Amino acid sequence: MKDKRLERIISLIPFGASLIDVGCDHGYVGLYMASKGSKVLFTDIHPNALNKARENALNSGIDALYLCTDGLNGIDLDNYQVIVIAGMGFHTIKHILNPYLNLLRDKTLILESNNDLDKLREYLIKNNFKIHEYLVKERKKYYVIFKVMDGKDEYTKEEYFLGKFNNDNIDYYKYLLGEYTKIYESIPDDNKKKNEVLEKINIINSFIERTLEN
Repeated sequence: MKDKRLERIISLIPFGASLIDVGCDHGYVGLYMASKGSKVLFTDIHPNALNKARENALNSGIDALYLCTDGLNGIDLDNYQVIVIAGMGFHTIKHILNPYLNLLRDKTLILESNNDLDKLREYLIKNNFKIHEYLVKERKKYYVIFKVMDGKDEYTKEEYFLGKFNNDNIDYYKYLLGEYTKIYESIPDDNKKKNEVLEKINIINSFIERTLEN
C-alpha cells in the first residue's frame, strides 16, 4: 500500500483486532486487516460505496461482513474492538459517535477528520476520551490521525487548536503559518474574522518559538 495516510491508520490497529470500517468507501483499510485475519465489518450509508468494498473483497478472496447503515446504527458493538472513521468532517464524525459514547469506552477509535480538528479535540476531551495524535504528510498535504481511548486529559485553548506541543512538528507548524497568513491577507480589514485568524497565527508562532527553544 502506497498511501501513507492509510498505512498510518493500519499501523495503529492492534494485530488481529476486530474492527468496523465506518464509511468504508473502497474499503482499503478493512480489506488489509481482513487479509491478516481480522474480523471486519464494512459499513457505509451509500449502497454504491458498500458494493465497491464488497467487490474489492470478493476480487481479493477476502471474507468480510457488510451493512448499509448510518454510522454505527444497528451494530452490536460488543463484537468489535476497533472503530475506524476516516476522511469525514467533524460534524459527521460527531453524528456517528454521539449516540454511542458510553458504549465506546472499551474501544479503540481511529479518527481522521478533514476539518475542524480543534472542535474534534474539544468534543473528545470533554467527553472523557484521551487522544494520541499522529501526523502524516503526503503529496504536500498534512493529515492528523487520532488514536482515541477512554481516559481523561486537559487541553488549553492553544492545544485544542494545534494539539499537544510536539517539537518534531516544526514543519507542520510552519505549513499552517503559511496557510493562515494567506487567509489573513485575503480578509478585508473591517471583517471581524481577521482578528480571529490573527489570534491563530499568534498561537502558531508561539509553537514555532517553542521548537526553536528546545
